[in-house]
Amino acid sequence: MTSVNEALRLARARFPRSGSPALDAELLLAHVLGRGRTWLHAWPEAGIDPPALQRFEELVARRAAGEPIAYLLGHGRASICSSSRSRRTC
Repeated sequence: MTSVNEALRLARARFPRSGSPALDAELLLAHVLGRGRTWLHAWPEAGIDPPALQRFEELVARRAAGEPIAYLLGHGRASICSSSRSRRTC
């Protein structure tokens, strides 16, 4: 089973153009696991179950292709516009 630390290490290597590869990897893994970034640092040896690892790898591939981290985390323009008071600003 892949550990949190190993998954983060592999993801960071896939983000050479990112200004913050460690942060990107942590945000994606925390999102997939439903945990905070602090948990990732506290439990680096924790194993990631195969379905979660697959979802993480899918998000990593999309991020490596240049998709914005906000979109991957569900905070893209559409979700921001749907929650704003006035849609005229979107």
